[in-house]
Amino acid sequence: MKIIPPIQHKLEYVENEQIRPRFGIAFPEQGIAWVRGDLPKFARLFVSIHELYHLTDESENVLFREVRANLYPFWAIPAGFFWVIFATLISRERMAFYWNLIKRR
Repeated sequence: MKIIPPIQHKLEYVENEQIRPRFGIAFPEQGIAWVRGDLPKFARLFVSIHELYHLTDESENVLFREVRANLYPFWAIPAGFFWVIFATLISRERMAFYWNLIKRR
């Protein structure tokens, strides 16, 4: 019988300047996710779960990955989801960043 070792993931809270305009980012190859430590607690928890989900999702479809990564924590922390959406919509920097990501794909 083959024993598969547990996957170890690491979550780190980082300074705004390290990942701005993102609220979080996942590095699946390294098994690590970074989340901005300056977010409100409920938003930080939502983004943390979102990024940790990205560490395990192996889908090639970027849209499906994002939808699933948002739905997964939505059921537990809907306020975090709505805060992230609102904070994105009122930020020109975030809107431009994500618009450019979409255009490149």
